[in-house]
Amino acid sequence: MSSEKLIENNQLDAMLFFSPENRFWLTDFQSSLGFLFITKSEKHLLVDGRYITEAQKSVGDKLTK
Repeated sequence: MSSEKLIENNQLDAMLFFSPENRFWLTDFQSSLGFLFITKSEKHLLVDGRYITEAQKSVGDKLTK
C-alpha cells in the first residue's frame, strides 16, 4: 500500500515514520537515523549529515509527486 493510500484510508493530514524498517519500506533507502514525513502532497526524508549525499543519490526525485 502506498503512503498516499495510508493517509487517505486513515483520514490523516500527515504521517511521521521514524523506524529504519518503515523508512526503508517507503523509500528503498537504508539508514540508522532519520525521519520520513509524508503529507497528502509532499514527502520529506530527514537524515543526519552522514547520509545526506547518499540519500540524495539514492532517493532523489522519488520523494516528490
